Amino acid sequence: MELSLAGLIVIVMLLLIGWAAGATILIALMCAIPFGATAWGSLPALGGSSPQIYTVFALLLVGRVVSNPQAILHLRVAFGSHWIMPLIAGITAYTLAGSIVYPRVFIGQTSAFVPIKGAIFEVPLSPVAGNITQSAYFALGALCCIALAADLHRRRNYEAVIKACYAWCATNALLGIIDFCGKLVGLTDILAPIRTASYSYLTASMEHNFWRIAGGFSEASAFAGNTIACVAFAFAYWRETGARIAIVLCAANLALLVLSTSTTAYVALALVCLPVLASLLVNVSRANIARRELHILLLGLGVVALSIAVVVMVPKVAQPFIDMLDYVVLRKGESSSAQERGYWNQKSIESAIDTFGLGVGLGSSRASSWIIAVISQLGVAGALGFIAIIYAVLRAPIHARAVGIKATTKPAGLIRGARAAAFATIVSGSISGAAADPGMTAFLFFAIAITTAPALVSRNRQKHTNAGTTKSPNLVTMIPHAHQA
Repeated sequence: MELSLAGLIVIVMLLLIGWAAGATILIALMCAIPFGATAWGSLPALGGSSPQIYTVFALLLVGRVVSNPQAILHLRVAFGSHWIMPLIAGITAYTLAGSIVYPRVFIGQTSAFVPIKGAIFEVPLSPVAGNITQSAYFALGALCCIALAADLHRRRNYEAVIKACYAWCATNALLGIIDFCGKLVGLTDILAPIRTASYSYLTASMEHNFWRIAGGFSEASAFAGNTIACVAFAFAYWRETGARIAIVLCAANLALLVLSTSTTAYVALALVCLPVLASLLVNVSRANIARRELHILLLGLGVVALSIAVVVMVPKVAQPFIDMLDYVVLRKGESSSAQERGYWNQKSIESAIDTFGLGVGLGSSRASSWIIAVISQLGVAGALGFIAIIYAVLRAPIHARAVGIKATTKPAGLIRGARAAAFATIVSGSISGAAADPGMTAFLFFAIAITTAPALVSRNRQKHTNAGTTKSPNLVTMIPHAHQA
């Protein structure tokens, strides 16, 4: 094992930030996610795998929950509160077993795409190091999901979770701004010293004379995947609570997303905006739209009108942007890279058929879409399991609202923000994800959305029962302070 000095320095800095904010492990974990290209070391025994720094904080979170004297009781409560937790545990067990068994049972019966010396090659299916490393990441994400759910059931520390989400959005925006400004002044990749993971980097490339923004990640598409989740969380939380810091973080990340020149960014943004636009139009039709929602709708219409005016009146200014968008969105499918990734997806579907719907095992191959990767690597059973999980997460706010949760409370905003972030993560992964692992971000927001809603339902029912017709206190006053995290 070889340690990375830069990775260790970043770990210490994030721990200090989390400690100063009053929720050391949770805030450090969320802040570490935008450092997607920073590893704490390398493991030559596993083909030079370099674990990202968030794994340290993830292990600390799991360790804190497990080491509690009442850990068994807390885990029982977490598993009994919602059927999604036993399902996640079951999918994890199935995934780990499949990554060991299926590459050996179906060895040589189908093809797989594996990285060899920085390039992707098509080879006959066989056990590879990715079966171990990707299964470890998947298991760690699932364990963090369960541990965070147990922790939230015990502490009800929603204020600390909101702070952690703010810190996550702010860290992502800060790294994106540093990367962008460094390129504007000619430094190309100012964040190179913290990119210690053994990845193939595309951090100094341009697209039609526009710098591609990679932030703390290894490429623009990975940065876009995290940024769209930040935008979704911040906007959904602001829409529920009106918190100014949320809309500022949303605007900063949205600007970086637009400037990133990533196909994933633009397609994912369009897909994520569709349900938002639909809900705004429904509210308008019912004359039930909030003032801040009306402002956003008018602002969006204004941006569209201004863009059209610039295109018509000053075509020379708009043409470089139009050419860039035309290439990265409309003509992206004609590129050799897109054709290659399309071939990965085609063969991945064939692999699922060749293995009778069981899959080739997590880490055995790669695709270019999370959905196809799930079908190819985890098979029909894994795909059905994730459909159930996503369905439960997207329904989480409905359960809270069914018993009269006020739309202005922070926990209700947290539910909506977590649901939006999880949805955006799945959408971006479905566009360019290589593996069946939904990622640490998705697992954490699964836990937040699923755990917060039932707690609010139970609390609100108890308040109505005890108070009768007496006005209940605002839920915000019942939230523990952040120092309890």
